[in-house]
Amino acid sequence: PYRYPYRSISDSYIIFRLPWFDLQFGKDAILWGPGYHGVVGLSAIDPSFSAVKLPIKIWKIKFTSIVGSLRDNIRDDKGFIIKKYISAHRFEVNPYPGICIGWQEAYVFARDISLDTLNPIMPYQIAEDYFGDIGNNTVEGDIDICLIPNTRIYTSLFLDDYHPNSDPFKRAGFRWAILGGFLIVDPLGFENFDIRAEYARIEPWVYPHKGIVMKHPIPTSYKHFDTSLGHWIGPNADDLLFEANYYLTKDIQMTASYNRIREGELGGSLYEYDYDILEYGEKEFLGGVVEGKHKFNIGLKYRIFQDSTIGMDYSYMKINNKQTEEAKLPNMARYKTPIWVAGNEFSQNIIKASLRLRY
Repeated sequence: PYRYPYRSISDSYIIFRLPWFDLQFGKDAILWGPGYHGVVGLSAIDPSFSAVKLPIKIWKIKFTSIVGSLRDNIRDDKGFIIKKYISAHRFEVNPYPGICIGWQEAYVFARDISLDTLNPIMPYQIAEDYFGDIGNNTVEGDIDICLIPNTRIYTSLFLDDYHPNSDPFKRAGFRWAILGGFLIVDPLGFENFDIRAEYARIEPWVYPHKGIVMKHPIPTSYKHFDTSLGHWIGPNADDLLFEANYYLTKDIQMTASYNRIREGELGGSLYEYDYDILEYGEKEFLGGVVEGKHKFNIGLKYRIFQDSTIGMDYSYMKINNKQTEEAKLPNMARYKTPIWVAGNEFSQNIIKASLRLRY
């Protein structure tokens, strides 16, 4: 049972403006990489986490480093929650107007903070080799292009584990995610109109880490509480979105969208890691029973002032092979004995009224 029937969000931080760089302390959402409906690398998750942030910009290069404190549910032998941290850095370069290329590393580790993880320019692959692979090192690269008038095209690739000379679509240990999309404003001369499309694919077993199945487990999976630090759909899933917006006036917006999300059973949990499969076995994208969600939405939004809005939406949602929440709980034997059930169909009509006030 929840203590309260609602959730409160509080971000607070202090920024020190120094001669050559800024230094930020506190709790803030961190969003790295392109994406509209999600981000495969480091997304602005809810709840956010406390971190020390060091952004530096020189010429056409922007560098950002963070060291933050995460939270997980893994406890030690005495019943105390094991401390969990993240160190990450990101480089962005604008080689030409309208082009942004990004590259980032993120290292999730547990128990203690070392000087190596505090070093903002330390390659985490080297640090991982030095520590003996007790943390979870991830890499992401992306490109954002705005060279065509009124058009934005972007893509990103996330690597959780990389095996050269292996088939990335078959080897289970080769874990990756990809995202791509575009936005076109005023297409074919239709003013006050925009269309976008975005697709994300997260391979099986992405984000969990072997630390959770060690003899003495440690929280090294790529998540905060129960939420992935990357794309919110989680592993062994994909997300397809089409959206169109029309602005009747500068304050009134009409929206129509279609969203399809598919989640596969095998290798689709943030809580599961099978060492034998990931070292020697093969994977199948959307393996096992597949839960498919289709959502059609139309909406109307009115901007009251600045970022404050009032809106009304109607949605029709259909779910194929709908699973219960119990079926999605951690189950280390799921890859051997599937527990998802096929055949449960579900549909729902939703009317939502919203009021958003920012001050």
